[in-house]
Amino acid sequence: MIVTDGQRLLERLRERFAAEGLFVVLPVEVEELREVVPLARGAVLVGDGGGTFFSRFLAAGAGEEGDPLDSYTRRVVRRVVEDVLGGTELAIFHPFAGEKVHLPFQRLGMVAGLPAPGPLGVQVHPRFGPWWAYRALVALAVPVESEGPMAESCRDCGGPCVNDCREHATAGGRWVAGSLRGEIVCSDACGARSRCPVGRDAHYSPEQIAFHARARRALAARRA
Repeated sequence: MIVTDGQRLLERLRERFAAEGLFVVLPVEVEELREVVPLARGAVLVGDGGGTFFSRFLAAGAGEEGDPLDSYTRRVVRRVVEDVLGGTELAIFHPFAGEKVHLPFQRLGMVAGLPAPGPLGVQVHPRFGPWWAYRALVALAVPVESEGPMAESCRDCGGPCVNDCREHATAGGRWVAGSLRGEIVCSDACGARSRCPVGRDAHYSPEQIAFHARARRALAARRA
């Protein structure tokens, strides 16, 4: 069903994206985008949360060539917006390496109401905790009403993600940024995200954690 009424648009996009395992769908104030995307009268940030999207990616039988999760994401996002919006003018952006246009997704996320980054540098979603990721921004030629800010997850937290790490130096019982004892180097097995008390039921599977760790190492190797 094609939707052009701005009042129903966000609701319908959320329904369709949720069916694909993409649960973080947030309207963005377009003033942040007009210079880059002149057509924008509305915009929606899209992200996954938990392991559903990754499970669907695996079930789709994507290969290991190139950036398969990125390619799968592009196909899914394009299919959803075309189902919902049909021929409505739009532009899709992704936070992937190698994109022609790099948007400040984290800053746009804060404009959309997500909390500021916590001690780990990631935005802790009130439902998914640190177990989510940006996947796309869809700029639309039709308006989408903005929403209020989400609850902050880190403000009154004791910070077990970093303060319970035996290898980090602390001062007054709190973690000191950038302070590691000796020559210890943080690794994928650090467990910091797993110590976050928010979104425990959205925790990635070991397979998904390993997949993303390989992707980060591959990207670092290409940039070296």
